[in-house]
Amino acid sequence: MANYDCSSRTNYFRVKDVTPFTAWAEKRGLAIHQSENLPGHFTLFPQDSDSGAFPNAEAESDDEIDFTAELAAHLHEDSVAVILETGAEKLRYMQGHAIAINASGETVEVSLDDIYTLAVSRFPGKEVTRAEY
Repeated sequence: MANYDCSSRTNYFRVKDVTPFTAWAEKRGLAIHQSENLPGHFTLFPQDSDSGAFPNAEAESDDEIDFTAELAAHLHEDSVAVILETGAEKLRYMQGHAIAINASGETVEVSLDDIYTLAVSRFPGKEVTRAEY
């Protein structure tokens, strides 16, 4: 059985207060990078993840967390964070997922799998198979 390996990151966004944001990121095992071109903007990368994904559980207890809600609590009211993840389990399947979140916790999501629905609707009656085995 193959492992799922992925790469994840965010766009650059502003936060309400750098100190609690930094403490939260450290607690969640995230690397923070400050933009050289956009003053006061930060990006996040998972650094303590075996899979390369952002955390979905507490490290110590394995209790589930709502990562996007936690991130939203730190966002500046005029900023939107975009989380990108792409990965694969060898060539069995590949996936990509993106979620945008604002400071109010509202989200919008898109997945590479959305292409199948789009293809069926755009090319009615045509065969659309999945890129997996």
